[in-house]
Amino acid sequence: MPVATAEFTLKRPARAGAARRDDVTDRARRRVLVVEDEAMIALDLSDLLESWDHVVAGIVCTMGDALQAAHEMAPDVAIVDVALGIGEDGVRVAAELKRRFACDIIFVTAWSDAGTRARMERVGPIALLFKPYARDALRAALAC
Repeated sequence: MPVATAEFTLKRPARAGAARRDDVTDRARRRVLVVEDEAMIALDLSDLLESWDHVVAGIVCTMGDALQAAHEMAPDVAIVDVALGIGEDGVRVAAELKRRFACDIIFVTAWSDAGTRARMERVGPIALLFKPYARDALRAALAC
C-alpha cells in the first residue's frame, strides 16, 4: 500500500522474516521507537503516538541507544530524524535498525535536498515526512 507524503509516494517494502498482521487491532497499535535529538519534539511526538493508541518503545537520540531500545522492545516502526546532532547520522541509524531488527522506517526531516533524499530512499522507508509535517501524514504512514 503506498503512503503519500506532501512530496511524493513510497511503497511499503515487505518486512523480511516478519509475520503478516491480519488483525486490525494489531495494525492499529504499533510499537514505535522515536529517534529524535530535540527533547520537546520527541515528547510531543510521544504524547501524540500514545493518544493514537500506539506504544512508544523508547525515545533516543544516538545509534547506541536506538539499537539497545530496539533490542529490548522490538519496535514495529522507528520514526527517525535525519539530523540528530552530536555527530549522529539519522540515516545510518535507520539503516541499522532496519537491517538488524526489520522494523519499518519513517523519516522526519527539514532536509529536502536531493542528496539527503537519495540517502533516505536507499534505506527503503515507508514514508518521508518533511518538517513541518501534517499529523495526518504521520498517522497515514503509521497505518501501513
